[in-house]
Amino acid sequence: MRERQGLSQRRLSELIGERGVRLDPTAITRLEKDGERGIRLSEAAVIAAVLDIDLNEFINEHSDPEARLSSLRAASDHNLSIAKRFLQAGLETLTEARRLLAEHPELTKTVTHREHDEPPTDPSSYLRWVLGRLETWGAEGNPSYMDLPAKERRELSAIARVLADAALRPSNSSESRPSTYRDRARIPKQRLGPK
Repeated sequence: MRERQGLSQRRLSELIGERGVRLDPTAITRLEKDGERGIRLSEAAVIAAVLDIDLNEFINEHSDPEARLSSLRAASDHNLSIAKRFLQAGLETLTEARRLLAEHPELTKTVTHREHDEPPTDPSSYLRWVLGRLETWGAEGNPSYMDLPAKERRELSAIARVLADAALRPSNSSESRPSTYRDRARIPKQRLGPK
């Protein structure tokens, strides 16, 4: 978890120290080597806070596989539900910004993200402009938390597309749903588990 966030043991030690718990890099090394050093609850709580993870992840890591799978599935369902709500909110604010630009086209020239950015050419191109910005997010040197094989990345992208479709569907929609989400997402059956 520390490595996925691009933190050295020294930096993690510093961040933990800022929260009032002393844990030097050597102690972190011994914690990371399975069983070499026990962890106090106060240390685990601060490490979880620094890494922005649920303390249950530490506990579940050592539980039996069936209980861990159940916990991971529940957490995934919960997180995807939250992601859908945040995605809906983000898309609604983009729509409102687009409407405001349509009402006040003179504001279009003020739309920039960085100093060298060109603003959208007109209000109707605002959403395409946002899309162009989003497409560069992974190329800005930020650490990737999802360094996965291509096939798994495609499957997760399909899940993200279904989530985006669900976020865009009105709650009282009479739109017809695809016959199955599996068809819509093009996920191989064997990846979804038994029938």
